[in-house]
Amino acid sequence: MISIGSLNQISGLEALRFRAGLQGSKNAIRWPYIAENTEIENWTKGGELIFVTGLNWKWTVQELITLIEKAKSNVRVG
Repeated sequence: MISIGSLNQISGLEALRFRAGLQGSKNAIRWPYIAENTEIENWTKGGELIFVTGLNWKWTVQELITLIEKAKSNVRVG
């Protein structure tokens, strides 16, 4: 199992640092999702590690906040 807190133990990811969400460091990652827009409801259900690269989208602060809010509201418990 790969958890949020163990990501920086993977070769190439050693430089990763938590910016928020330390309380979820033991959460298992179900699969990675690369967000290219804020419409993530049909693609996520909880347990994803969401990468925001900015390669195909010039993100504004408000768009990032919207993405986080949608991701949080889309989590299904159980």
